[in-house]
Parts: sequence; structure tokens; C-alpha cells
Amino acid sequence: MGSAAQQKPRVTEADPAFLEAVSVALKRYRDKEKVRDAELAQRLGVSTSALSKYMNQKQLIGGATLARAFTELGITVTYRGKEISVRAAPEQVSFSFDSPCLLEERSDHVMVTIKRKEPQRAQVLVQVKVAE
Repeated sequence: MGSAAQQKPRVTEADPAFLEAVSVALKRYRDKEKVRDAELAQRLGVSTSALSKYMNQKQLIGGATLARAFTELGITVTYRGKEISVRAAPEQVSFSFDSPCLLEERSDHVMVTIKRKEPQRAQVLVQVKVAE
């Protein structure tokens, strides 16, 4: 077995369009934030040499570095007409019902009434806004 320092050869070549998309996104971030390459490299957790290779489309950016670019720096990459980015997931609330519940729809809201063993009664008011 090889050591961890040895890398397997790439089976496929890096897509030049992806290399370019990452390069453009990194340069756009650098210019917008008005930071030097050394500062951007530090934010990404890579050397300035590695950053230079990404920006000059000489090296494919690694997964962990790309994840930091998305999550910590908010970088968006436009690749093949699609925007690749990270956004915060909306808060979700879920309920499990062991007994039947009543759903009442009104013009301004939806009301869910959950009935359990009497005299306990829980009422949940849910308002739903449909995006246009």
C-alpha cells in the first residue's frame, strides 16, 4: 500500500469550464471584498501558490476548499448556466400525531386542531404564504 502522501492519478481530466467558473468566482469575490490574494488564500485555508493555481485555471480546487468558499465566504460559482452556492435552509417544524386532527382552512390561514384524551386539547395555528 502507498502512503497517504501519494496521490492516485486522475481518472478524468478536470472540466476546463469548471476551472474557469471557479477562477471567475474567486476573482469576483477578491475584487468585491477588496482583499489581496494572500488574504483570500488565508480565508480559504490554502497557500497563495494554490490560490494562484485555482485563479489561473491550472489546478482543480479541492472539495474541502470549495466547501469553505461556499459556506464561509458565500461564493457563488456559475457553471454551465447554473449557479452553485450554499444557502441557509429554512427552519422546519414537524409534528407527529398519534390521534386524528382537524384541519380547517380559512382565507387568511390554516388552523390545525389536535385532539387527545379529553380534557387536553392543543391548537396549532399555521399560516402559509405561497410564493408567486
